[in-house]
Amino acid sequence: MLISLIISIIGLRLSSGTLAGKRLSTIGLILTFSPILMLQRPSIETWIENKRHYTYVDGVQFNKEKTVLIKYPSSKTGTNYTIPDSVTSIGNYAFFSCASLTSVTIPDSVTSIGNNVFKNCINLTSITIPDSVISIGGQAFSFCNSLTSVTIPDSVTSIGESAFAACANLTSITIPDSVTSIGDWTFSGCRSLTSITIGDGVTSIGSSAFSHCSSLTSITIPDGVTSIGNVAFENCTSLTAVTFLGDAPTVGTIRVFAKSTPTIYRKPEAKGWGETFGERPVKLISEKP
Repeated sequence: MLISLIISIIGLRLSSGTLAGKRLSTIGLILTFSPILMLQRPSIETWIENKRHYTYVDGVQFNKEKTVLIKYPSSKTGTNYTIPDSVTSIGNYAFFSCASLTSVTIPDSVTSIGNNVFKNCINLTSITIPDSVISIGGQAFSFCNSLTSVTIPDSVTSIGESAFAACANLTSITIPDSVTSIGDWTFSGCRSLTSITIGDGVTSIGSSAFSHCSSLTSITIPDGVTSIGNVAFENCTSLTAVTFLGDAPTVGTIRVFAKSTPTIYRKPEAKGWGETFGERPVKLISEKP
């Protein structure tokens, strides 16, 4: 193993002269030497040890039991990939920036999709999430610019923050009743999104959840929603109608509809409503055009 030395000056001794205006005859330095390890290429022993803990199939890395897909190389060629049936979990960043992929098949053995799994897969157009999946991690599909539609199965109970953020060509999304909250930035920047169905199980909508969805014209909020975060619908410039099926929810301190101009519609028997909500006018559903 390569070793280098660090030399430290820990003392100074002058034999004659001074430091100011005089010529020095002798300077004595007291030095210490400390060994440090230098970086070097992994040994063959390290490579063999890695092989003991991981399984590789056509360059794709799994754990030894092939239950976790760890990494699909971003440089790998090919447009389609089918995840093996042995996999139960897709690890964080597993397909990060795999620009060649257009389609990935996820088997019904998978129960969780980690954080940033398909982030920046800019040519991914087709993805089917099986009804075995329970959780979708943060930014799992963010910046998948070619993705046009996604079906989230009823098995999913958790969707992480920014999960579908900046999917510029995503046109429709259905959030199942099994999901209880829509996290911050979940669909922010989905500028082609025209259809959103929010399940009855949702109780909270996070900050900026639908911000910058500039093609969205209307949305219905189920009666179970009790809180909406800051600027949740900011800059939704085409939004004209937001229909609430329940009582008025609490809202963040920053305008929910900043740079958006919708009319709010509510049921006549619903409680907590005033003439405005989020600085937007409130009318009865019966007045809806």
